[in-house]
Amino acid sequence: MCALRTARHALFATGGFFVALLVLRVIILGTISVLAYLSLILPEEAWKPLNYLSLEPTREAVTIDADGRTLTADIYRPDSVLPAGRDRPAVLVFTPLLQRATKDPRVVNFATTIARLGFVVLVPERPPEDRTFISPKDPSDARAAWHYLRRLPEVDDDRVAVFGMSYGLGPVFVAAAQDAEMRERIPLMAGLGGYGDLAEVMRYALTGDFSYGEVRGHVEPDAWVYALAVENVERAIPSGPARDALLAAESEEEFRKAYAMLPEESRERIRAFSPTAVADRIHAPILLIHSTDDLAVPYTESLRLRDHATASKRVIVALINAFRHGDFYELNAESLRERYLPSLGASLGFLYAFFSHSSF
Repeated sequence: MCALRTARHALFATGGFFVALLVLRVIILGTISVLAYLSLILPEEAWKPLNYLSLEPTREAVTIDADGRTLTADIYRPDSVLPAGRDRPAVLVFTPLLQRATKDPRVVNFATTIARLGFVVLVPERPPEDRTFISPKDPSDARAAWHYLRRLPEVDDDRVAVFGMSYGLGPVFVAAAQDAEMRERIPLMAGLGGYGDLAEVMRYALTGDFSYGEVRGHVEPDAWVYALAVENVERAIPSGPARDALLAAESEEEFRKAYAMLPEESRERIRAFSPTAVADRIHAPILLIHSTDDLAVPYTESLRLRDHATASKRVIVALINAFRHGDFYELNAESLRERYLPSLGASLGFLYAFFSHSSF
């Protein structure tokens, strides 16, 4: 009887210990998520708690060989010491269409925030001549950058996550589908304002129409996004009546009719750059955050990608309205009431899941 009582007490003690660890983990991740959120949404000149609770990360410019061409990149490293034998988690931030990505204040703030929280962060950018065009080299660039990051001596090679911004999410999906090591070792695929079907993004950019399932909508096409779409269509699709009809389309019906007229080779190339074509090969957790006000990529694309990621261990889509396409709304009383507070739960939930899957 005494032995039974002792065993029961030991069991309760063990169970209490694990519960305490779980609670501690939740508290730590919750705190990290709040600190990251404040750092991301507050303007640069504002008082940010994370800046006073962590050291400024170091930043190093490097070059990466990507199948024969040279990428420039910045590495952000935490300026803190780890216990002996411990390596750091890392994140590849991939946004190839963004000109001078390593200098963009939004990317710099994101990378700095993540590095302050203990991650090594790599931000590559393309050669200047390719920066505004969708390139068949983008997946190989993503693959080369990910392997480069894994080889850094301070990085835990089993904790190298990927964060694809906007168009950048597509190439990292394609790269992971093509590279068995990348596909099997990535702990997390995350994306902000990403897409599922490149043809649907073209339709949105050219006509303002978007739809998925029962969701349908229309916005006035953004001038910059429209010009970028036209530039890429003219570069990638042979001239002729089909391309002219595509560029002249003003509705979903006109777009689909023109798209069906395109050469099979052009349609296959567009399909090959669509994450939905390869999403069923990705087993890592997938986290997507998207603004319902996004004028570059409709939020329905994250819903589309979620439904195609049938092999993933976990897929989370956070829909918020606190930013446009990478730009947070100005923080004031009105935006706080109408945007930031309604989006708070989804935003913190996304960050909590991001840190949970990429750092533990």
